Amino acid sequence: MPVVTLCGLEEAGKTSIKVFLENIDKDEAAKPYIASTDVETFKKHFLTIYVIPGQERFRYMEFFYEKFIQPADRVGLVVDASDKAKFDEVKRYWEYLRKMIDKYALKDVEVILIAHKQ
Repeated sequence: MPVVTLCGLEEAGKTSIKVFLENIDKDEAAKPYIASTDVETFKKHFLTIYVIPGQERFRYMEFFYEKFIQPADRVGLVVDASDKAKFDEVKRYWEYLRKMIDKYALKDVEVILIAHKQ
C-alpha cells in the first residue's frame, strides 16, 4: 500500500487535499477546517496519507518526521500558491524538510511539490 506524507505551512491546504481524497468531493474539500494539532491519517485499501501539522510550533518537531517519513513512498510539500508573503518561509521549511527526508527515509522517497489554491 503506497504511503504519502503531506507537509507544509499552516493553511496551505493539506487537510483539504486529504478531505478531497476521502470524499472525492471538491465542495467538501473547500469547506474551512480548523487547524489540526495532531497528525491526520487517511487510510483506504489502496492508499495511506499522513498529514503533519503545519503550525510553526509543530512543523519543526523532529518526532513527526522520524515517525512519518520512514514509511513514506512519497512526500508532498503543499504550498499555498496564492500566499506569496509566505514563500520565504516555505523555502526555509523546504530546507528543513530535505534534512528530515535525508535523515529518516528508509528508501528513495519521491518528493512532490503541490502548488495548491492557484
